[in-house]
Amino acid sequence: MAMRDPCGDWRRFDAQKIPSKASTPQLDRFLAAVRATASPGPPLALLDVGCGTGRLGRRLYDQGFSELGVDVNPDAVRAAQPLAVPGPEG
Repeated sequence: MAMRDPCGDWRRFDAQKIPSKASTPQLDRFLAAVRATASPGPPLALLDVGCGTGRLGRRLYDQGFSELGVDVNPDAVRAAQPLAVPGPEG
């Protein structure tokens, strides 16, 4: 069996082909546990490595977390920009 080429996967990136992250029960349980143990104060900051189109990051933000998404693929970052929320610097 041939090995997959991860670099080739990124070169073929297509934002429309990424599965929905609308239903993530295990993540929802984890975030609920994190919220339950968090101290009062500013929102917890989460880093979304491999953020893709930013859909998951926007969900995190909408749930009250401070979120930063990063991705090595510039097309993925461009696809995420419409969901981005301006940071404190504007």
